[in-house]
Amino acid sequence: MSVDAYQQRYEELFFFAPLSMQEEETKTRRFVTGLRGSIREHVLGLEKTIYNEAVQIARVIESSQKESYLNQNRGIKRPAGNTYNGGNNRTYKPFRPQNLATPSKSTSAAQPQPKSNFEAPKCFNCNQPGHMARECPKPKK
Repeated sequence: MSVDAYQQRYEELFFFAPLSMQEEETKTRRFVTGLRGSIREHVLGLEKTIYNEAVQIARVIESSQKESYLNQNRGIKRPAGNTYNGGNNRTYKPFRPQNLATPSKSTSAAQPQPKSNFEAPKCFNCNQPGHMARECPKPKK
């Protein structure tokens, strides 16, 4: 909702407000509290207590934010169609299994199997396989 639309609605409802809200400072504080967050932060920082000043400042800030947004997005062309990705910025690549060569059933001699890269864990303390440093029987270095 724009500041002008909000101000109009606020004043319509303010007509029915109790007398305790008729004070300028209370009216202003309530108005500022209902502003959109990005505008409210700026107006609250200025600590205005006069209603008309707060409204005017809110309009200026809103105008400045709109102009900034338009300048920021000027010249950026967006692709046509549905571009919503559910907030996920990663590109999606569907799973495709690799084409693994199937071993042929030939009658030739068996081919040697490749050596495994797996080795038994070695102790960082004594450098012997079969246990880890926390289980090492030798004193720690």
